[in-house]
Formats: sequence, structure tokens, C-alpha cells
Amino acid sequence: MFSKELQILDQNTVKYMIDEMQEELDNKKEELDTAKTELDTVKTELDTVKTELNTVKTELDTAHTKISNQSKAIADQSKEIADKEELIAKLQAELKKYQK
Repeated sequence: MFSKELQILDQNTVKYMIDEMQEELDNKKEELDTAKTELDTVKTELDTVKTELNTVKTELDTAHTKISNQSKAIADQSKEIADKEELIAKLQAELKKYQK
């Protein structure tokens, strides 16, 4: 009889330990699911930031190209002005020759 009671006690202890381990396993699975959800959220946010960064980079490249084109246009206009000023100076010198 004593042996039978010990056997029942052992079975109950084993069942209790299995239940405890299952509960712990379920809790760990839930924690893992929560961590995966948080990771997915962070990945989505990262993708959004990457997209925004690419947009800003494209805008910056466009602005840089526009500035380069404007700088070239200004340089061309400055050269044209310098050429015209040189021509004006030559014409004024020639005009002075004829006025004497």
C-alpha cells in the first residue's frame, strides 16, 4: 500500500513537472511571438526610413544637378559679358581714333 501511494505521488509529481514545463514553454513561445512582432515592426520602420532616405538622396542629387547647371550657365554668361566688355573697349578705342 505504501508503495502504491508512492507510485501515485511520483506520477502526480511527474504530471505536475510536465505541466510546469509546458506552461514555461508556452510562456517562452508567447515571448518569442511578441519579440518577432516587435522585430517586424522595427523592420517596417527601417524600411520606411530607408525609403525616405532614398527620396531625400534623389532630391539632393536633383538639386546638385540643378546647381551645377546654373553654375555653368552663370560661368557662360560671365564669359559672354567679359567678351562683350572687351569688344566694347576695342570699339571705344577705335572710335576715339576716328574722333581725333
